[in-house]
Amino acid sequence: MEPTISSLIADAESGNREASDALFTALYSDLHRTARGRLARNAGELTLGLIIDYARNRRAQKRGGKFEIASIETDVVDRSHDDKELTRISDALDGLAAVDPLLVQVVDLEFFCRFSLAEITAMRGQSERTVQRHWEKARISLHGAIGRSA
Repeated sequence: MEPTISSLIADAESGNREASDALFTALYSDLHRTARGRLARNAGELTLGLIIDYARNRRAQKRGGKFEIASIETDVVDRSHDDKELTRISDALDGLAAVDPLLVQVVDLEFFCRFSLAEITAMRGQSERTVQRHWEKARISLHGAIGRSA
């Protein structure tokens, strides 16, 4: 009999490492399946950045995000700067993904998902030093790519 998510959570909270790993695997698989379904419904045209933007916009709209008080001059300048910077970051991530997709995974987990290096180490089954080297290598590569495109 397969353990339920509830039982895995209870076991993981009591310190059972195997239950914690099984819980992560089950939840990650479910999240992956859900994301694939959403991407399939959108004809595969969405990227991670567009999905994140969609989620942020949707959350912002729930909290009155459509109503914004800002001066036109300041708002236009700030947005054009942000758009250029976001484009440079996106291009740098795409370039890094073409060279070493594992480094981009570390960036996603560390920067976007806010996992600690210890958590990433556990997820990837690597030493903390290896994950830290990947993080540093990705940061250096992205910094250089963003600097060159500025």
